[in-house]
Amino acid sequence: MQKANTLERKEIIAEQRKITLEIAIKKYLTSRITIYRKEIGVITFTKKGLKESINQPFVEYLAKLELIRGDLLYYIENGNYLGCSPNTKHKNEHIIRFHYIGILIADEPSQIVISEDKWGNFTFYSITEQKTD
Repeated sequence: MQKANTLERKEIIAEQRKITLEIAIKKYLTSRITIYRKEIGVITFTKKGLKESINQPFVEYLAKLELIRGDLLYYIENGNYLGCSPNTKHKNEHIIRFHYIGILIADEPSQIVISEDKWGNFTFYSITEQKTD
């Protein structure tokens, strides 16, 4: 019985990933949506960033997918700006730093990650669980 529930949950998640990506592409890419955040600048969206945010592991995974499909722009605009850090690990050398916006997803501290490249472009990168060191 446990295996059946696990398999069913995996199937639900796979379907929700697919639906979320389709909706996100239409909502953010086809419409060429950008959003301005005074601490960062004009933030754009890419398919790569949307896929990364959808595939990133997360405790409240389905709640995160729901946020991406629905209120992502609101949270980018109104979340708590946490600051930025230099890119010390990421393999893409053109990314010079990451900016973090604190939000809650299903009452879990989380962060929206915005990448900044060496040309001064800001791109939605991912949504992660907020690290508590």
